[in-house]
Amino acid sequence: MNLNKRFSFSILQAFLILTIVALAVSHVAMFRRLQQAREQVRQAEAEIDIVRKEYGYLRGEDPGKIHIVRIQAGERQREVRVRMRIPPGQKLMLNIADTRFSPQGEPVSWKPTQSMSMNNWSQGADVILRWTWEHDDQNVRRFRAWTDSQTLFDYRLEEWEETDFPYSVGGSLGEGEQSFSPDGTIRFTAFWNDETRRGFIFWMEPTQRWAERREAEAHNANAIAE
Repeated sequence: MNLNKRFSFSILQAFLILTIVALAVSHVAMFRRLQQAREQVRQAEAEIDIVRKEYGYLRGEDPGKIHIVRIQAGERQREVRVRMRIPPGQKLMLNIADTRFSPQGEPVSWKPTQSMSMNNWSQGADVILRWTWEHDDQNVRRFRAWTDSQTLFDYRLEEWEETDFPYSVGGSLGEGEQSFSPDGTIRFTAFWNDETRRGFIFWMEPTQRWAERREAEAHNANAIAE
């Protein structure tokens, strides 16, 4: 009788031990899988962070607005890059102007020196817009703007006078994501010499506003001629 009890007790002990070992092995395996999953999540988050720095991250909560965010600078020291999401149905013009600025920092004239119709954005666009200020081989200030698919502007500021006075800089873009009405004017960048008042501005506006300004300028020119 005692032998049977010892035998049954040994079987029970063996079963409990095997159960405990199985649970321990299972927990160890689960812990390792959890560690691997956490490492994969960490790597994925790091990769997402790299992508966001490289290409920008836009929430774009209002689909009817233009959303813009500054992203990590490019290879050139003075290169500025922004990611811009434009809703469908917009007719837009990009402009640059080599013009004079008032003491209040406003262009005396918004007449573009060069303009470019962005018809390829009319169906909606998600683009990275780049621009930079450089001195070329002849030490002339040069403004360049482009996207991944096309060159937009390449303009040399001939006879730009360098002075000891500070240069003022302005524009519509700040830190973080910003939203703009597609009916408004977006000043990407502007700078001017506080002594000579000569400056430069790069902006985007609806084609209708651009056409209305040209019509008004032509009307004023005709009135002066008469």
